This record gives sequence, structure tokens and C-alpha cells, in this order.
Amino acid sequence: RRWVSVTPRTVGHPKRPLGPFRYFLAKYRQENPGLGEIQVYASASRAFQELEPSKRLEYLESYNLACLRYRAERLKYVQSKDWETEVPKDPRAPKRVPKPERFYALQVQDEPRFDNLSKKARQQAIQEEYEALPADQRAELHGQHHEARVRFTQEIEEYNSGAREEFRSREPTVERAEGQRREKAMRKKQQAQVLKMKLEELDGLEVEEKLEALQTFFRAEFGKI
Repeated sequence: RRWVSVTPRTVGHPKRPLGPFRYFLAKYRQENPGLGEIQVYASASRAFQELEPSKRLEYLESYNLACLRYRAERLKYVQSKDWETEVPKDPRAPKRVPKPERFYALQVQDEPRFDNLSKKARQQAIQEEYEALPADQRAELHGQHHEARVRFTQEIEEYNSGAREEFRSREPTVERAEGQRREKAMRKKQQAQVLKMKLEELDGLEVEEKLEALQTFFRAEFGKI
């Protein structure tokens, strides 16, 4: 059976071995305990480049042995998995309701007053705004959050009773994944063409006017900046 992607890493998944330089770096760090992290890395890099081929072969052999162990452990791990349960996430599944703080952020994050803030500054401003909410407004927000939780519980029960089993019965094929990649690439190409046309329209405007127009354009076309 061919699958589109490997299983997400879980407990017990073997770790891919590091390159030959990492084995040399571990030994070099033990021999030079007085060097800082940046110094030991730079010195080890120079020393590894200056090694004779015969001495470098020692670390290459260690790496090859680690690769052989990794392949054996990964094969054992893959054979032990129950692949019938490894299905992709259903896009039709009900979305889990976030916490009240995040629930409030989703309601206000696209408002114009946050347009000129960075992502981190926007998150901080929304958090401070949420903490300063009056008691009655916060109670109303928690009521909306509770209603959304109740709706989610009802929707997930309906989903588990029918749609989930129907989705699990469909095998994700390589052809379907290839079609999805082509559709995504086509959407990106169309968005780039639309953006190029918009930039040509705004060519004669001042910088501030062009920035404001682009912000409005992105919000209308793509939902957020």
C-alpha cells in the first residue's frame, strides 16, 4: 500500500543519525572543555577540514554504522505500526473551540487598529485588551465561548457517527495528493498575477497611500495580511 506521507513522529520513532562532523565535534568538545559553544564549533570545523583522509574515514565509518542501525530500527518501527489507523486529518471535521483568550483574539485580530503592528506586538496588544475587558463584557464573551463549546460537542458527535467512518474508508492515494499540489500551485500563481496587476495600478501613488491601499487589498483578497 502506498501512502502520501509517513506517519507523524511518535514515542519510539528512531532518530536519524547526525553527520560525520557531529561525531568529531562531540570528541573535540570533550578534549577542549574550556572553549565556549561558538568557539568550539568554529575551531572544530577548521580542525575537521584539516584532517587527513585516513583519520576522517574513522568518523565516516561511525556515521555509516549509525545509518545502518537507524534503517534497521526504522524498519522495525514501521512494521510494528497499525497503518489502518494512520489516516490524514479530515478537513470536514469540526474545529475545536479555543480558550476564551484565543476566542476573543480571533474575533478582533483583523480589525484595522492592529494593521500596523507586528505579529508579536499584535498578540500582546490583544492580550492586554482582553485583560482590561469589563466584567460584563467578559461574561458575555464567556457565554459565547460556552455556546461554541456546546455546538462543537454536538457537531463532533454527529461527525463521529457518520462522516468520520466514511472518510477513514477512503485511502489517500498519490494521484489525489498530486492533484492537490497542482491546485495549490495554481492558486499561488493566480494570487501572484492578481498582486502584480494591483501593483501596476498603484504605481503612481505615494508610499503611504500605496501601503494603505495594499493593506486594504490584502484584507479583501486573502482575508488577512
